[in-house]
Amino acid sequence: MAMGIVSYWGQKGAFTPYQIDREQNNVFFFDPMYGTDLGAVDTALTSGSAVIDSNQTYDGARLKVTAGAATAAQGMNVQWRHYAHTPDASKKIYFRAKLRFTGSVTAEFFCGLAPKDSTLIASSALSNKAIGFAQLGDDGNIDCLTSNATDGSAITETLAFAAALDTEYDLQFLATTSKVRYWVNGIEKPAITTNIPTSALTPTLVLQGAGSGTPLVWLECMYAQRER
Repeated sequence: MAMGIVSYWGQKGAFTPYQIDREQNNVFFFDPMYGTDLGAVDTALTSGSAVIDSNQTYDGARLKVTAGAATAAQGMNVQWRHYAHTPDASKKIYFRAKLRFTGSVTAEFFCGLAPKDSTLIASSALSNKAIGFAQLGDDGNIDCLTSNATDGSAITETLAFAAALDTEYDLQFLATTSKVRYWVNGIEKPAITTNIPTSALTPTLVLQGAGSGTPLVWLECMYAQRER
């Protein structure tokens, strides 16, 4: 079955916030409006929290992730480890997340796919393989990123956007082992063809302080699918 950038953004009949095609294990979908069980492995690194907030702050439930402090390397590492797939030469992996920043856009941040790792950003640097969107400095800029080393030594980054407070971002990528294409709010960004990992990756969101202001992310949805 062919798959490309899709407009589908919802799931009828879901009673938990995370759903997986257990027969094929090729689809992951997280939407906090469907329940209160996060269904993820969430690790607080000294400070921070990740809770489903249904107070209608943004016209519906959101996963509220806060670093809990401005201190660098302190915050939250959230992973939905039920889903994991390895990038393939011919079968594309599609990823999408919708989120916004409040509090501060200066953060140690990652949103995308990465190996199971409770300290993906350690000592203010990426410490594992990954595909996604990241801010590893303290300039408020979010980069398209690939990493193909367990110590973060083989990284390719290109600027995706300068983050602004209280602005919704629709982040998407389409990945094979030879190329990753990226989109932000429907606008395509430069593709990356180097340092693409070939190991199993799981949906991941990391938010940590970067020394200036306490960052907070409101995640509306996260979706990942691999071609069968």
